[in-house]
Amino acid sequence: MLQQVNLLQGDVQATSVWVDATHLSLFALGMMVLLGGITLWHTWQVSALREREALVSADLQSVQSTAASSSARARLEKEISLLEERSRAKLSELEALKNGAAPNGFAGHLHALAETPVAGLWLTELRIEGDSVLLRGHTLRADAVPDLLYRLTLKEPFVHLDLSQVSLSGAESEGVGRPLRWRFEVSTPTVEEES
Repeated sequence: MLQQVNLLQGDVQATSVWVDATHLSLFALGMMVLLGGITLWHTWQVSALREREALVSADLQSVQSTAASSSARARLEKEISLLEERSRAKLSELEALKNGAAPNGFAGHLHALAETPVAGLWLTELRIEGDSVLLRGHTLRADAVPDLLYRLTLKEPFVHLDLSQVSLSGAESEGVGRPLRWRFEVSTPTVEEES
């Protein structure tokens, strides 16, 4: 006969293994449900953030287009005001020309000088600063300067100018056989002398 000896102590008994296939399957299923839930939550958060990004982007584009349109509008309004100002200036110039006024600048003065030629007299400098005029030049005849003054005072824009400062400096000869030459200067009293 075979004798059996129980080596286990009385208080220790064999326990069943709690990790069996059923438990492992339930654990795996629980983990999958948990991971699926986390994935769904994460997907929902990403889609919500994308929607907010689209809204913010739309708001940003709206603000940029408003800013661009307001700056473009301001630029256009400035251009319109400049064009209106130029138009008013041109209209006033046109009215002045219709009424017989001389044009602004040198044009009227040069036109009057061109219409008053004096033989043997030429200009070397013409300076116009508002109502102040300075004429410098040379002449072969000393009596040509008063003749020029008389003719100029009959022409616009010289009619209203006081060409009262006149100087005529001594005759110079350029050499043997050449005529004498006089230097002259005619100006309004307000022209300052330059040295």
